[in-house]
Amino acid sequence: MGEGSAAGGAIPGILKHEKSRYEAPNPFACPMTKPSDPPPVADLSTRTQAIEALQVGIAIADARQPDCPLVYCNDAFQTITGYNLSEVLGRNCRFLQGDDRNQDARQQIRNAVQKGKYCKVLIRNYRKDGAMFWNELSLSPMRDAEGQLTHFVGLASDVTTRVVGNEKRREREARLQAILDTAVEAIITIDERGRCESINAAVEKMFGYTAEELLGNNISVLMPEPFHSEHDGYLTKYMHTGEQKVIGIGREAYGLHKDGHQFPIRLSVSEIQLDRRRLFTGIIHDITEQKSAEKRLVQSERLAVLGEAMARLAHESRNALQRIQIAVETARVYADGLPPLLGQLDAIERANDSLNALLEELRNYAAPLHLERKEVSLASAWREAWNTVSHHLTERKVELIEQSADPEAKANIDRFRIAQVFRNLFENSLAACDDPVRIVVAVEKSDESGAPRWRISVSDNGPGLDIEQARRVFEPFFTTKAKGTGLGMAIARRIVESHGGTIAVVAAATGAQFDIELPA
Repeated sequence: MGEGSAAGGAIPGILKHEKSRYEAPNPFACPMTKPSDPPPVADLSTRTQAIEALQVGIAIADARQPDCPLVYCNDAFQTITGYNLSEVLGRNCRFLQGDDRNQDARQQIRNAVQKGKYCKVLIRNYRKDGAMFWNELSLSPMRDAEGQLTHFVGLASDVTTRVVGNEKRREREARLQAILDTAVEAIITIDERGRCESINAAVEKMFGYTAEELLGNNISVLMPEPFHSEHDGYLTKYMHTGEQKVIGIGREAYGLHKDGHQFPIRLSVSEIQLDRRRLFTGIIHDITEQKSAEKRLVQSERLAVLGEAMARLAHESRNALQRIQIAVETARVYADGLPPLLGQLDAIERANDSLNALLEELRNYAAPLHLERKEVSLASAWREAWNTVSHHLTERKVELIEQSADPEAKANIDRFRIAQVFRNLFENSLAACDDPVRIVVAVEKSDESGAPRWRISVSDNGPGLDIEQARRVFEPFFTTKAKGTGLGMAIARRIVESHGGTIAVVAAATGAQFDIELPA
């Protein structure tokens, strides 16, 4: 039919011309019959009427003439294109592409015509009034009895409605997928057997698996025990009884990350009936931060109550402790020359000092924090803390090493409070390390969170923390020291977080390491 043939149809195959004992200029001519031949199925008139009655456009091009001109088209072809017979005959079908020449389908047609092969393409054609329509073209070669190519038959179907419908469906699907992929919640669709059929991008981020690892596999891989083992049984029971435990109700549960850690989630599941299939869509929200906030709120409320109680307790206790101290000093006057009694008075005084220290730590832990922020050097805070602890270490071999990418690093902090954090860290290192003690403070600037922050690392050359100690180090009243309240690191975290920062234990090759991040 030539390059750019008009066309489209849904009837594949090659039409072979019947050999006639006489030349028949009409491509639909019937062979002559002899008296002994069986009667033909239909005469020429019947065949032509049948072809004209088809709703598929038919056009025939003469392959023996230059540029394969059209020599026939049926009424359906004229209806589809808007051209009448006199406007079509003698022309190559490429005129139906108008100026829209940049189409891959044109090259496919050209190759088929050059090789005398069958092809089927989807091509943009234009009606006589200029309106574009999508033409599904089947192009078939016709050969004579000697196998010589004589004609091409094109079957044309206007599939614009179908193509446009498919484009709109793909557009809707793409828009829906874009919405799903930008959703914060993880969205998963599974079949009746619990196999994953679709996920959004949040699922990969939340659980650590790729889409390839999840699609087609059982969704229970995202669940810790006992939910992992119970999931398929729950689905089966629901399919038979309709008894709902999650579907249409929602619940809190736990998700299982690929790396093995569990995290709290809120799960909502809905059922979908689709093409005689039952699908289930789950929307999963990670509530880790919410649970942490609730825990902090409860802790804050407890601290408020404790702080109020401690204020009263400290007031009454300090009065009593002061009376004890006065009594001890008075007793010393009368105990002169009595070593055993002086020793007991020393013990009472040490106990009195310990109670004072305990009350002070409890007050620091429970009382509201009032920060007096100023733009100060971070180094001044840790040096102040070091001076406080190091003057007690005249008989020990200790060394503080400063490694700062910016020696003048400054932050808007309460220097006294941040110095208190460093003092706790230094005291813990000095208590845990054997001489010679080597404590390193390193500072660098980080932009990983999107806002500039100072990362201060404090590490030592001691035995480090085991897994249990690292997990509980910030827990109130937890301590590894022979003496101590166990409130030091809890207070340190409270101070850092009140500055909008974080403090965490970091795995180190040797010794213990804590990283503090503060807004720059």
